[in-house]
Amino acid sequence: MIGLASIGLDHREFLGPDLASIATEKAGVLHPGARVVSGPQTAAVRAVLEAQAVRQGCQMQWREPLQQQGEELVARELRWCSGLAGSVQRTNAAVALGLIEALRELGWAIPDQAIRRGFSEARWPGRLQRVRWRGQPLILDGAHNPPAAVALRAERDRLGDGSIHWVLGILANKQAPEMLETLLAHQDRAWIVPVSGHSSWGAEELAAACPALAGRLRGAGDLEAALTDATGSRESPTRPVIVAGSLYLLGDLLAAADLDQGETPSPPCHPF
Repeated sequence: MIGLASIGLDHREFLGPDLASIATEKAGVLHPGARVVSGPQTAAVRAVLEAQAVRQGCQMQWREPLQQQGEELVARELRWCSGLAGSVQRTNAAVALGLIEALRELGWAIPDQAIRRGFSEARWPGRLQRVRWRGQPLILDGAHNPPAAVALRAERDRLGDGSIHWVLGILANKQAPEMLETLLAHQDRAWIVPVSGHSSWGAEELAAACPALAGRLRGAGDLEAALTDATGSRESPTRPVIVAGSLYLLGDLLAAADLDQGETPSPPCHPF
């Protein structure tokens, strides 16, 4: 049983320079007789997966994102809340549900109540996670490649038209210019920080790569300095600062003594 979420440009130094190459590497998990459930893919990725499925004799199922009604996901007779925030989770939920249904067809007894409970209790630290740092609201998201940046930008736009401040630490092997151009709305500003223990993009490098954004980029020596400046210069104290770009960066922040993860707990049902 194999589940495939969105395949995008990531880890190119290991997997290949383009989507077809990366999809070919990831399609290596398909094996004879496997049942494969995938969410929507680009045309290049879908072609690779379908060809490999034919070669291996796999049963391939394609799933569209689940529908939503209000704050609930809907699939056939099931309705439930999700513990995971973000519209991208509608696709991930569709893949997960497809796998559950495939297991049911193989004889697994998985009651609807267990499905509802599993989705509602799911938690993913560092994915649109709301916390407070020294009493200031933050949103943490581990987006570190262009597809994840597209998804995070959609969530940023849900915050409205006002300015958003970003704190970004992006590893040197990532497509930082493309990510930056995707993430920042026209009125946003970003503080660029080093990722501790890893080679990462600097503010000057990004300003040179993205000259149209140069005036809205700030360099900071470390995460604390960036957060202090970003939270202190917002238009409104209730506007969250978004921290993103690297899971290593979020790991450092989540381990900080002055981060309160319990002050803004995840609601039992997320709007998508």
